[in-house]
Amino acid sequence: MKGDCETSEVYITTTTDIIATIRTLLVTGVFQLKRSWKLTGVPLRGHTNMGSVVGKITEEQPKYDVTETKEGEYETRLYAPSIAIETTQGISEKDGKPFMKLAGYIGVRSTPQNKEQQAISMTAPVVNVKPQEGDTGDRMQFVLPSSLTSPPEPTEGSDVTVVHRSSKLMAVRTFMGGWSESLFESERDKLLELLQRDGVDIVKPMYLEVYRYNPPWTISSMRTNEVAVELVTVSPETVSPETVSPETVSPETVSPETVSPETVSPETQD
Repeated sequence: MKGDCETSEVYITTTTDIIATIRTLLVTGVFQLKRSWKLTGVPLRGHTNMGSVVGKITEEQPKYDVTETKEGEYETRLYAPSIAIETTQGISEKDGKPFMKLAGYIGVRSTPQNKEQQAISMTAPVVNVKPQEGDTGDRMQFVLPSSLTSPPEPTEGSDVTVVHRSSKLMAVRTFMGGWSESLFESERDKLLELLQRDGVDIVKPMYLEVYRYNPPWTISSMRTNEVAVELVTVSPETVSPETVSPETVSPETVSPETVSPETVSPETQD
């Protein structure tokens, strides 16, 4: 009887914890939604669901093949070519402004800001191409749905351009958490250390992208993020006929069938 009581108490405590957790998630989620709406101006209608609050990702993602996996550390992916829209982001500029320029193109807030006024589905992740030599800041991109092979031109003055992303071999490290620059830099450094350990060559100067899969209203600890570094691709080595010298042919490579009667002179016979 005592054992039953103890089990009952544990069950009630566990259930209470679960209910409290769900309540916290719901309250936090609603707060995040309202806060995101206030900061970015993105309306909730048609562009969010409660699943996204806790990190569920339902948007289309770029196509790639995984070529190697280092469990818990990183994986290498061969990304297929794709089309994206892009805008620049100044070094001191917050994410909200460039995000809204791209969101305007696909029609998140109101009438799509493209010449055909075509509404376009949101995809994941939001891509930030980190500055290289000569750049003044990040370039933010939305990869467009794969079904959109001829995207409409952006409206004039929107500061948005359509760009073609070539196929790339990328080393990608996945992690959960917020969007602080220090966190992304820390994960980038970890990835570079792992690649150096494994003798994997990266493209130089380094080409680095940051991927954010969730909207601003997702609970911070449940956001999926990635850092990605482009790798050097090695084409298969070809062997030309000139590389094979006569010395490479050993006697063992000559079978009896290759010797005809005509090749044996009478003098060689007993």
